[in-house]
Amino acid sequence: MTDADFLKAESKWKTYVADTYETRSACQLVPGELRDIRDYLLAFGDLYHFQIWVMILAGVKMFLRCDDVINVDIVNFLQKYFCLCDLDVSGLCLQVKGKSDETFKTGHDKICPDD
Repeated sequence: MTDADFLKAESKWKTYVADTYETRSACQLVPGELRDIRDYLLAFGDLYHFQIWVMILAGVKMFLRCDDVINVDIVNFLQKYFCLCDLDVSGLCLQVKGKSDETFKTGHDKICPDD
């Protein structure tokens, strides 16, 4: 590749980036914010808010993008791995497949002691 070829390719790339690049910010949660979110969600004491907490926690542990976490659906929760004691939920399991993942990844808030 000559200097002219390089400069031409660089110019095409810069034009492409200028026309198509969209700045998307990603914010990180610090540990104190995660604890506040956890305390808030778990205070409800119901499955729905516990599932939201597991989604957030799995996203953090698995370094998922916000898009991957937001698109999680109820079918992504694997009920056979739930840890239940009477009406108390002590553990949930979630499967997520990111854009570059070939298979589902599993995230959970804790390992069930009975497993």
